[in-house]
Amino acid sequence: MKVVQFFFSSCSRYSYLAATQVPALSLEADANFEWVAVNSRDLIQRAGVDPFRADLRRGQYDHAYRTRDANRWAAFYDVPYNEPDIWNIDGKLMALACIAARRLGPGQIFARRLFKAWFVEGLAPNTDEALAKLGREASMDEQTFVAAIHAPETAAQHDANITRALAAGAFGVPSFVVDGEVFWGQDRLPLLRAYLMAHKPPEDA
Repeated sequence: MKVVQFFFSSCSRYSYLAATQVPALSLEADANFEWVAVNSRDLIQRAGVDPFRADLRRGQYDHAYRTRDANRWAAFYDVPYNEPDIWNIDGKLMALACIAARRLGPGQIFARRLFKAWFVEGLAPNTDEALAKLGREASMDEQTFVAAIHAPETAAQHDANITRALAAGAFGVPSFVVDGEVFWGQDRLPLLRAYLMAHKPPEDA
């Protein structure tokens, strides 16, 4: 079974769109996707020049264009999508929450719930209380979960995740890495699928 590193950010619209397609691809290609949370802005800044900077921004990084693009992809995938208030979210806190959930067990379950809250329900889980509620829905004890979010070990793991992403060649989210090959962007999912299907183990293996 191939292992695919899935570097994602919970406040990234394209990470959300990719996440809606990962379960089916995992089953079809008999691949295991390892969800690795990062704060996308931290990753981008450590990777080099930030293309979202106002003085560098080009059309593909314009907010209005990306909103239209995300809505087109959501319609294509037939998945719900509501453009959130991207100026009202703490991406670092959301990344730490996903890492804490993984440390406690239900990492993917919580990440999916967080995506739904942000991109479907229009919620902005910017507080410990809001995150604790989502954590409870993912079968975690609220106090334990909140403590894990703010634990030094969680912050250290986030730094390690970014270092790992950069070492693998990832420079943004979502990024998929398998066999040293990097597939960046949810629109590269067809290419990732083609690669995985070409390397899928035989049925009788």
